[in-house]
Amino acid sequence: MKLAVRPEPERGAIAVLTVGLFLVLLLFLSMAVDLGIVFRYRRAMQNACDSGALAGALNLRRDPATAAPTAERYAASDMIRNHISWDVLQATTLDDNNQPTLIDPRRVRVEIREAVPTYFFRLLRPSIEVAVRCTARLTPIILTKGLVPIGLNWEAYATQLECNEYLWMELDDPRRPEQCRRFPLTFDISDNPNDPSDDSPWGSGNTGLLSMGCFDCPSGGGAQWLDYFINGSPTEYCYDMGRTDDVTRGTYPDSAPALCANVKTETGVKIGPITRGVDTRCESPNLLDRIIMVPLLNPAYQVSGQGTYTTEIWGFAAFQLDCSTGKFTGANPTIEGGFVSIVSMQAYGRETEFDTGVYTVKLIE
Repeated sequence: MKLAVRPEPERGAIAVLTVGLFLVLLLFLSMAVDLGIVFRYRRAMQNACDSGALAGALNLRRDPATAAPTAERYAASDMIRNHISWDVLQATTLDDNNQPTLIDPRRVRVEIREAVPTYFFRLLRPSIEVAVRCTARLTPIILTKGLVPIGLNWEAYATQLECNEYLWMELDDPRRPEQCRRFPLTFDISDNPNDPSDDSPWGSGNTGLLSMGCFDCPSGGGAQWLDYFINGSPTEYCYDMGRTDDVTRGTYPDSAPALCANVKTETGVKIGPITRGVDTRCESPNLLDRIIMVPLLNPAYQVSGQGTYTTEIWGFAAFQLDCSTGKFTGANPTIEGGFVSIVSMQAYGRETEFDTGVYTVKLIE
């Protein structure tokens, strides 16, 4: 009778397998640590790149020469705050074709590069190159709510052109001169049927009420006007790129502008809708609703008839309502506020290819 021999455990093989698994786990751990550091650098560098490009693009409107230095300063500050170093940090101003320029640039590109050191892989590769790039564009927009049924006398607006350099600031910014903080929009456009000389759609004010539902349709009255003031006109309007020369009132030139450049004035002064419209805008939790897009109208180009006038849009302006003045009353109501240019990096609206007078900056790369 033979006795069964119990095999000895393969202790050496198990030890080798254990060491091998440990080395594999160590390899993955080292990869995770080094790649984690690389990803941290990349994420922080991208955030710094984006913030720098946006900050620089804000300067394209008022001081293009400072756009690139501003972008670099903001990006560097962001990385220092996150304890991130860099080898290369460069900002460049570009035109719309992405060509470097200092003359009327429209974009800011920021590039950041850094050789991120490795720790576990140092013998194989002492560093990993990380490079990020981003571009922000300054773009004119029409705010989401569109145009309001108020037309501003271009001549009245032109008197504020000396305030252009302050349009990017908030209305209460102490750097704004007092005359550039307030511009009252005064309404008194009713024609006097007993006074033949009173045939101006502007009256004694600097604005006119507009019928903006469509070019040839009749007015929808105060309710429609109020809706357009609160929610914006549903009709898209362009401006007259040719800017018609001064013409004799009541006549069109041979080369009449496109109808999209024309609007009709609204008869009467709608004090109630104006008051309710301003109150509604001011009570909105969205502060951007306090900025209204106002068409700039050509007072020298008018065609009158049936109590209304036809005039052309020469451009646009962004007007920020001053909601601290309270309600207005009287026969000649006045909206207080001032003109702005850069409305917000968070402003959403339909981009346009022409200068609306209101801008935002957006990341495009």
